[in-house]
Order: sequence, then C-alpha cells, then structure tokens
Amino acid sequence: MYTQNKKIFHIIGSNPINFFDMTLEGLEVLQKSDVVILSKFFHKNFIIFLKENKKKIFFKEDLSKNSGINLWKKILELFKKNNSLAYLVSGDPYFCYQDELEEFLKEKKIVVKKIIGILEIASWVNKKNDFLTNREKNSSILFHIPNSLTEIKKILSENFSGKLVIIIKEKILLNKFLKQFNKKSKIKYQLYINGHRQGRKKMSFNIESPFSNAYVILCRE
Repeated sequence: MYTQNKKIFHIIGSNPINFFDMTLEGLEVLQKSDVVILSKFFHKNFIIFLKENKKKIFFKEDLSKNSGINLWKKILELFKKNNSLAYLVSGDPYFCYQDELEEFLKEKKIVVKKIIGILEIASWVNKKNDFLTNREKNSSILFHIPNSLTEIKKILSENFSGKLVIIIKEKILLNKFLKQFNKKSKIKYQLYINGHRQGRKKMSFNIESPFSNAYVILCRE
C-alpha cells in the first residue's frame, strides 16, 4: 500500500504541437517530477526539454496499446519506484480530460493534481485569424465532447448562438462524422486537426494516428 499524501500524480494540460504554449506552472511541475508520461504525437521540443532536464520519459503507447484500465495499472506500477509522476495531456485537464483515471488513482491513495493548460484550439484558430469569439457581438462558445455520431446529430439539432465547438477524440468517430457531413452536407463547419485547418473542398486528407484532438467549429452568429 502506498503512503497517503506521499505519491503525487500531476495531469498537465498542454498544446502537443507547440511546446511554447506551456504554462510556467506546467514547466515547473515537469522539472520537479520523477517521471513524465506523454504520447508519441507530442512535438519533439517536449522531448528535448525533458531530456535536458534529465527526466525519465515513458510514452503512453508503450505502456499500453489502449487507454483505460490497462494504462492506469501501468501508471500505478510506476509509483513503486517513484514518488511524483507528471502526465502531459492534450488541452486543459479541467475541461477536456475525463476523471476516471483521477478516481482510480485516488482510490489507491495517490494524490492527483491538475495543472491548467492552454485550450489548444484557441491557439490554432488565432493563427488563422478565425478567432473563437467576436468581441463586438459579445459572442459565446459552447463546447461538447460526444461519444457517438448519434450524440453529434443531437447536438447539431439543438438551437444555439455564437460558436459551437465539437471535440472529437477518437479516429473512428471522426471518420463517421466526415462521412455523414461531407462537403455536400448543409452543415457548414471548420475542421481543425493537429493544429491544421482542413479544407472541406478536398476532404481527402491523412489523419495522423494517433492524433491530438479534432475540433469541429460551427458558427451561428
């Protein structure tokens, strides 16, 4: 049994394609952690920083091919020889990250702390001068993280004002969405994947696997 309040697990929000979007708090936690876990799709600058700071690095794809309980158990095993682990995740852990891992570790008497990170889509659209909000209209943003195409259809059938951002985390669901709402669809949207805005006219692009998040942006202003 692990000693309560001795083992600490930090979930750190980040923009995986841009290391320089990291918050100072996030960087400080990385420097103090015994072990850092991240995905292989993170930009090489993350790896360079971690190696320069002599951190032990584990890729989550090497720990487990699938997310979920198998990955959580592997993370728990790392605490046998380490007191502090940091887990870099895509986006803001308070917003985009599910709490199942947090609850699993808390049951094992591991202290879990979340470190706020930049919402990556804000950085991506700003570079394209799309912007998520229109300050002149005091517009709003509504975020959804659906688990199925049925959920997406339900979301799209509802009335909303401002911008609607649908976050798609699974490649299978993204492909279903693209097939259902292709370039001939009446639903108009912008699609961002791994920091790049995808053109609706072509609609034939290679989805990197694994990918960070896919963001579908609809506007009803």
